[in-house]
Parts: sequence; C-alpha cells; structure tokens
Amino acid sequence: MKRVVIIGNSMAGVKVIQELLTASNEFSFTIICTQGKLPCNRNLFPEFFNKTIALDDVFYKTEAYYQKHKIQIINEAKITRVNLKRKKVYCDDKQHLDYDILIFSDTPDHKFPEIKGNNKKGLFGLRKLTDVQQIQDELPLCETIAIQSNSMYGLKIALALAERNKEVVLISSLKGIGVDGLGNNDTGWILDWLRNKGVAMILENEIVEVLGDGYAKAVRLKSGKVLASQMVLFENIYEDFRFLNETDVIDENKIRVNDYFETKVNDVFALDCVTQTPVQNYGDVLPEFYLEEQSLMVSSKLLNKEREAYWPQLNQRIYHKEGSLIFSGALNHTNFLEKNDSENKRYLKVFLYNDQIQGYILINADSEEEKIQKLMQQGVTLSPTDQFVLDSQLSFEQIIDKLQQGSKISEEIQAESAAIVPVGSPQPDPIHHDMENS
Repeated sequence: MKRVVIIGNSMAGVKVIQELLTASNEFSFTIICTQGKLPCNRNLFPEFFNKTIALDDVFYKTEAYYQKHKIQIINEAKITRVNLKRKKVYCDDKQHLDYDILIFSDTPDHKFPEIKGNNKKGLFGLRKLTDVQQIQDELPLCETIAIQSNSMYGLKIALALAERNKEVVLISSLKGIGVDGLGNNDTGWILDWLRNKGVAMILENEIVEVLGDGYAKAVRLKSGKVLASQMVLFENIYEDFRFLNETDVIDENKIRVNDYFETKVNDVFALDCVTQTPVQNYGDVLPEFYLEEQSLMVSSKLLNKEREAYWPQLNQRIYHKEGSLIFSGALNHTNFLEKNDSENKRYLKVFLYNDQIQGYILINADSEEEKIQKLMQQGVTLSPTDQFVLDSQLSFEQIIDKLQQGSKISEEIQAESAAIVPVGSPQPDPIHHDMENS
C-alpha cells in the first residue's frame, strides 16, 4: 500500500484522491489541513462574502466523504519541517509522518508583499480560509477597502464586498483587467460596468505603503496618491516555504514542476497556487476545471499512464444582479466585430482569425452568447463588415440566411464583372475575325 500524504487545504489534492480511488486500491491517503479546516473551493469565497452561501458550502467535500473512503484528516498539527530525502513530514508535536508520495497543494503560512507597513493589522490575503473568515468577521466594523489584484478573481471579490455596501477600490498594476488582448474601448466599458456596481478601479498602479498606527487606515500608491482604507486585501501573497529543507525545488517563490506537476524530487508533486501555472489570466486562484486537469496529470503519473495536458482557453464570467461580464476564447486578434449599445448599456465584441470567431467579450449581453457560440462551433465564415451578426433581433438561422444571401450576391457580382470587357482593353480585328469565320 503506497502512502499518499497531501499538505494543504486546496481541493486540488482531493481531486487527485478521487481519481486514484476510481482506478486503484493500492493507495492510502492522509491530508494535513494547514488551516485547521477541511479542503475548500476558493472560487466560492466571493459568494461567501456576499452571503449567497454559508461557510459549510465552501468546503469541497463533507467530513462524511473522508470517513467513507478512510481518508485520514489531520487538522491540529502544525508542520515544522519536510525532509524530502528521508520522506518525512515533521510536526510541532514532535510527531512525524512517513510517506511514499507527497503532494503540496498549499502552505501553512504566507507572506505579504515587501512594502512599508505590511505588519499592520487589517491586512489579509485572499487565498486562505482563515483569512477569509477573519475578513467576514471584521466587515461590520469596516467601511473602506483597498484590494490589490490583477485577476478576475480579485474583481469578483471586489464586487461581492461592494454588495455589502462597502467603499471598494480595486488596484491593478496592469493596463487592463488582467485579461490579455483587451483594447482601450473594452477596458473603458469594463471600468464603467464596475463603477455602476460600486467598485472603483485604478490601473497601472500598486500599493507601496500601508498607513496607520497599528491598524490600517490608508494606503499609498506608487503614483503617490493616498486612499482611505480600513482593510487591505492582497490576492498575490507569497507562500512561506521555510519548512522545506530543500530550497532548490523553489523558483521565484513557486515550486518548480514538470508537465506532470512532479518536482525534481521523485514522487513529490505540487499543485494549485504553490506552483507556476501554464495558463494566463487566472491569477493565483485557479478555476475548478484547471485544478481538475492538474489532478488528472498527477494521477496519470502515479498510475504509470501517459497523458497530454489539455488547457482550455479563457472562460471567465461574472453574473451580477445588475448585469453580466463574459470573456471567452482568444481575445488577441486584430480583426473583430464590435457593437457599442450605450442606450442599453450593452457591449459585444467578437474576435476573428481566418474569418472565423475565436473569442468574444459580452457586457450585459449574455443572452447573445448561445448564438455566438453556434457561429463559433460551426466555423461560420465571417468578415469584419458583417456587422449584422451582432444584431440582437436576428436569430442564428436569420444570420446564416443573410450570410448565404450575401455570398450569392457576391458570386453574381463576380460573374458579371468577369463578363464585362474593361474600357481600353484590346478589341479583336474585325477584318481578321471575318476571315477566320469564313
């Protein structure tokens, strides 16, 4: 029986267990929950903040699940050291766990960015449940919140807190919202959409200092601007790897892995936010489909099966009570169709490559997604002049009819053009022509 020990509260580790349970009975499992709670789904934290769901809904599996599958859960122990050569995990109670396979999905502690005032109270990360619970507890006493994030996850957190009637400022060091390929018009629409939901966003800036006596009262930005803030939230916190005795597996504050998420040390794997991600636009809180793919790669390696990773294209969406924001597919192509519907506060943009839709942005226009997806999936040929494709009054079938009519008219025009002799073209010699016909 191979002993699998998982360190961390990410659901990524549990997904590996699920895969192995369905394929083999050769493994035993132990999860060291570094936050004293069961593994959770971080993508549900925004819904926990706006009180759409309760704390119990955040946990990926119930306690009964672990009992049923004889998965040992260790909540109380604090990890002090991991010896990768001896395959041992040491805890503060002087106990240790032996393992055959070790999987990191989280770390016991984290560090804030190295800025002035990062030791004040009122600073929190956005990845660990312990932080999220404390934020929730202190929200009633807080009016102003600053969030440093470059991803859609940070945006979702900001919207959730704004729904709690908090004054929220979202700060990004990027030119856009954290999605590659956005133009100025796209960004302008997104900023307006956020502003209407109670979230102010500042681009190309970052927090360089937290001000206040003991407790956070304000933040100073790189630009010099000072913003009142009783709570400061960082998405991009740094994992604390001091418990690892072999630091050569660490690269730029992440555990370095191969395509199967295995480190340079055999039978030691790393998942979720503790390792580098091969896909962009998601920040440090990865969507469930991505963690699912990670688990499939690790389980394949442990079962001695070859597998090639499949990383889906961008698919980010926010459904708010006052509208929606959707990014899907490749958004970095220069040919596109665009519709600015200011009257109805709707924005649609589809990106074309080789005359076919490769991605789209929809703001308050989720009702159009099914139609656009059909055009995309069926590989319908389009050009940047086919603006009627974004007409909400037209169905998919009507769009196809118009495209076919346009194609037929184009063919007729081309045929007529071919039959017309251009002015100035050489004319046949009538005498020579008559002689040839005689």
